[in-house]
Amino acid sequence: MDHAEVTSVEHSVLCMFLFGMSPEEVAARRCIAISTVHTHLKHLYAKCKVHSRAALIVWATSHLGCCAFPARERPIDSPPKR
Repeated sequence: MDHAEVTSVEHSVLCMFLFGMSPEEVAARRCIAISTVHTHLKHLYAKCKVHSRAALIVWATSHLGCCAFPARERPIDSPPKR
């Protein structure tokens, strides 16, 4: 797939995921509904022909020159967000 098929909004959402943001965090940052974030992800999965977040990250790294950043640190007693 040509990376030009990824819209600027999809690219923005993808970059936020590469930073380790959750769908809720992406929605809050972009001032959109969580369902809209999921729609963007669904479109990205279809366009990139992948079926998981990990595969999407690999695709972005190899096709868009993006690099995944380590997940942000959180306090030890803080459980991961779901």
